[in-house]
Amino acid sequence: MRARYRFIRTHNHVTQCAEVAIVAAPTREWRVTFDTAIAKSTLEEYTRAIRDGVAAAVKAHQGRRRGQQYHLHVEDVQEAPLYTAEASMRCCAAVAAWMALGNEEREVAITHQEGRWQVRFPDA
Repeated sequence: MRARYRFIRTHNHVTQCAEVAIVAAPTREWRVTFDTAIAKSTLEEYTRAIRDGVAAAVKAHQGRRRGQQYHLHVEDVQEAPLYTAEASMRCCAAVAAWMALGNEEREVAITHQEGRWQVRFPDA
């Protein structure tokens, strides 16, 4: 399944944004790959945040639906240098992965706590 999520949030007059597209396909083992068309500078800056977001979504998904494993291919990442932070990219990737795994966007909550944006998934 293919999913694209666009993160745009403002807190205390500071706006952050990011956009991530992910394709999930059943496979024998969980893995995450990145499309070669994604800018090298973007990957250098945000690979860890994207992987952390995807890992959080996978963990929440597995808690609800054990069994099938997926290959999650990050096919597009959009960022705005002045308006994208690691936390916003992590949230964006988490929601995109969650939706690519067949879950609903409305099931997650994005909040601003402890000075950064965070995603909360439903309990298993």
